[in-house]
Amino acid sequence: MNYRQIIEESWEFAQSHKSIMLMYAFLPAVINAIFSIGFIVYQFYSVKYSPNLGLEAEGLAMTFFHKAQTFIEQSPEMMLPIGLVLVSYLLAYTFIPTLSKGAIVQLAARIRNKQNPKLLAGVGYGLRSFLPLFGFNLFLNIFSLTTIFGYFMMVFRNFSLETTKLFLPIFIVFRVGLIMSFLFAFAENYIVIDDKSVDNSILESSKLVLEHWTETIFVLILMGLIALRILLNMVLVFLIPILISLAISFFATINL
Repeated sequence: MNYRQIIEESWEFAQSHKSIMLMYAFLPAVINAIFSIGFIVYQFYSVKYSPNLGLEAEGLAMTFFHKAQTFIEQSPEMMLPIGLVLVSYLLAYTFIPTLSKGAIVQLAARIRNKQNPKLLAGVGYGLRSFLPLFGFNLFLNIFSLTTIFGYFMMVFRNFSLETTKLFLPIFIVFRVGLIMSFLFAFAENYIVIDDKSVDNSILESSKLVLEHWTETIFVLILMGLIALRILLNMVLVFLIPILISLAISFFATINL
């Protein structure tokens, strides 16, 4: 396997097909990033308002309920736009990442085969493989790092730290999740490109990984580095305007 050629071809594809990357890679990455930020904020406040830890008198649910009730009484006209934004985001989070994953794999495969698919054709490709991909991701997310972290935080804020036995199942699920993520690394490609069922894709992916485990490890590391690069770009996109706004506010305060 020529690793350098793989990197060069991947970089060339990303640079020469920016519209595809923007619509089917950057957009779902932003949606997932918003969810991750919300998840971390929720975990922080759930610990802060945990009665078991003695930080606050009442739990997060009651605190949120009281604040929401106060907000509704003071600004009832904001309920409709806030509700529309939340529903729109939930629909986007449910459908766009999975649909985009099927779309970009199919588009990349066709472009590599010297075809010239249209940008919006990816929507049809994504819809065709949406249900099996959604089911596969739903199953794999049970053992994902985010889910394991959620389990850990739930035990941490609701039970005493002395009950270490409760952490053993979490550790076991985490180990199982790592093994499954490794073995099923190429299952999505079989689902999208070869139109195989979920169970056959899992079997084919496991067979391929076991036969080429060293190459698989390198590819996963490479994918992780690419994901890190995308994440850094996203941080810069959002961070630069914030820094500019803070700088303007700071100098405006000095001048006053």
